[in-house]
Amino acid sequence: MQEDLKVTVQDDSDDSNDDSDHDTDFETGIFVKTSIPAFFMGFNIGSRDAAQLVALVTGSNLLWLQCKPGIGGNRTFYKNYWPGESSIYAANVRCEDFCSSTPLTCIPTPTLCWYVLKYLGEIVVRGNLAFERFIFGSSFDNQPAHELNPLFGCTRKNSCIDKFNGVSGLGPSGISLTSQLDNSEFSYCIENLNDPFDEKNILIIGIKSGGVENSTPLIIREFHYYVNVEGINDKKDLRIDNFKSGGGAIIDSGSSLSFLYDIAYEKLDYIGDSLERRYFFLDKYQHCYIGHLFRDFKGFTTIAFHFDGATMELDRENLFKQVYSDVVCLSVLNVAENGVDHSLLGVELQKYFYISFDMNEMPVNFERIECEYFNNWS
Repeated sequence: MQEDLKVTVQDDSDDSNDDSDHDTDFETGIFVKTSIPAFFMGFNIGSRDAAQLVALVTGSNLLWLQCKPGIGGNRTFYKNYWPGESSIYAANVRCEDFCSSTPLTCIPTPTLCWYVLKYLGEIVVRGNLAFERFIFGSSFDNQPAHELNPLFGCTRKNSCIDKFNGVSGLGPSGISLTSQLDNSEFSYCIENLNDPFDEKNILIIGIKSGGVENSTPLIIREFHYYVNVEGINDKKDLRIDNFKSGGGAIIDSGSSLSFLYDIAYEKLDYIGDSLERRYFFLDKYQHCYIGHLFRDFKGFTTIAFHFDGATMELDRENLFKQVYSDVVCLSVLNVAENGVDHSLLGVELQKYFYISFDMNEMPVNFERIECEYFNNWS
């Protein structure tokens, strides 16, 4: 039987002006690095308060760090965490308490609970489960400091990252950070992924939306968040009324790219037909165009993604990215051409939106809004 993970939050802020309408466990700033198309959360860990930077990923479920002594620095922004330097680190974890009903494959030994975590069918990380002290806020942003003692993965080997310290999985399983906080709601607001000085991006654990009404049913399946895309259209001649997203589209903040089935992808791809077309291999082969996003796409019309009960209007910055000085690439790829078996809404499509997840009422809410709105709401 899996033990319920419930993390106590020690809040160093003054709660004398508490507002019960904003039932928030904690908030923390989100950071971007121009060299990596993702967004990150910083914290300090262990008895030495070692600084770490991890990607925020709704498509994953485990909070894990690279545990490799003497590795990191310039390559990962911060030196990798090493449990031998912390007197608080505790690896006395029983696999049977935490591994059932999770995406982990666990291997118990007399002294450690080893795990293997797969993502999209591929082995990503291996390591052991443990507990440690995490401090969010404080030295990384101007938010109050919050101390947690969550279960995390101390990763000894991974095949997916070497440019940052780890991943904070925000997925729906019981081992994710949000689940361990025993909070059914979380949200985030992100803006320009190319601006490392944008301080308005924010992650909120708890309730702070004030009732965003643009919502669609949230589907949880195979430890992922899904939504049903029912149609796509623009203000001109693009219209897909009978679009099916192949059992739903995953919302994944850890993927810069999005993936759609043929009928939707081919219609989106026609947008750049007036420009010289090129193929570039970046993370994958992408359809690209010779030009500049803000010069040659001035006439780009808004594209609306229609969900059950909600609409998400996307502009040129959501669907295209300037990858070189004279090359613009479509941030949406064809499912069939890339060996993916589902539609996926990546982080580029989510830019300039406030997105919230509610595991009690089961909607996902989104609204195009300036993130500063939530930073000023106290």
